[in-house]
Amino acid sequence: MWNFYLLRAGILSLLVLTWAPLTHAQRYRDFRTSAPLSEDQVLIIGFMGGRESWNNDRRGVRKLALKLRGMNLPGVYVETIENKNRRLAIELITKAFDRDRNGRLEEAEKGSVRLIVYGQSFGGAAVVKLARQLQKMDVPVLLTVQVDSVGRSDKVIPANVARAANLFQRDGFFIKGEREIRAEDPSQTKILGNFKFDYSKKKIDLSEVSWLKRLFQTAHTKMDHDPEVWVLVEKMILNVIEEENPKSSNRISRFESRASPPVLIHDSAFVRVVSCDFVDRLLASQKMRSTKSHETTRTSTKARGGEQSGFSRTSAQAAACW
Repeated sequence: MWNFYLLRAGILSLLVLTWAPLTHAQRYRDFRTSAPLSEDQVLIIGFMGGRESWNNDRRGVRKLALKLRGMNLPGVYVETIENKNRRLAIELITKAFDRDRNGRLEEAEKGSVRLIVYGQSFGGAAVVKLARQLQKMDVPVLLTVQVDSVGRSDKVIPANVARAANLFQRDGFFIKGEREIRAEDPSQTKILGNFKFDYSKKKIDLSEVSWLKRLFQTAHTKMDHDPEVWVLVEKMILNVIEEENPKSSNRISRFESRASPPVLIHDSAFVRVVSCDFVDRLLASQKMRSTKSHETTRTSTKARGGEQSGFSRTSAQAAACW
C-alpha cells in the first residue's frame, strides 16, 4: 500500500517539475491595478493551478480573468497570481486599499476592502491560505471560490470570508478535488455549496493540453477546461460585484442578455443567474430529478411564504425552462 502512495507521489512530483513554466517570475509591476482603489471599487484575484505561470492564457483561471477584464466593469480590477506567490498577493491587496499610502492598512481601510479570490488546483488551496493570512490582518473577503482544490487544510473557511463555494470532481486517479468545505464560523461565513462535477463520461476538448496531462490528470484537466465550471464561477463573482458595486449592474446585464435565457438558482440563501441548459446539467450532476425539484419548490415555497430553500427552481422558472 505504501509503495502505491509513494509511486503516486513520485509521478505527481515529476509532472509538476515537467510543467514548470519557463517564464520570468511575476513581479508587482506586472499588475494592471491602479493603486490605491476608491472605497466602492472591487479587486479580484485568481490563483493559477499547478506551476502554471500567472499569464498562461490557456488555463481556466486566466481565461476567466481576461473575460472579466473585457467586460470593462466600472470599479472592478482583476489580476492572476501564481499560487506559490501569496506574498505578492498580500502586497497587491495592501497597496490597493492603502488609501493614505502609509504602507499599512488602517482600521477604516480594512473595513472598506472589497476583495474576491478564486483559484484552481493548488490555486484553490492558495485561496484558503491567503484568506487565513488576511484573517490575521483583520481584512475581510467578500467571496472565495475553489475549483478542484488540491492541498492541505483547504476545507475550513476562515471567519473573515463572507461567502465561499467549492467545485470539485472525484473521478481522477491521481488528483481528486476537496469534496467539502465548511465554515470555521457559520454565523460569519455562508457556504454557497459544494458542487460535484462528473467526468466519467463527459467529453471535454483537451486538444491544447499536453499528452502527459491527458494521461495522468484526465478528470482534473477536464474540469479546468470545462466551460460550465467557469460559467458558474463567473456568475457567482458577478453577483457579488453587482451587490457591492451597483454601477456595474447595467453592464453586467448587457453581457448576461447575450447568453441563453437566464433562470435563478437558489443554493442556500444565495442567488445566482445561469442559463436553463446549464441548470439542467448541474441539477443532474447533483443527482436531483426534475420531479423532486418541483416537489421541493412547492413544499419550501408554501412553508416559507414564497421564499425558497435548497437547490431548486421556482415554478415559473421551471415552466420556462422545462
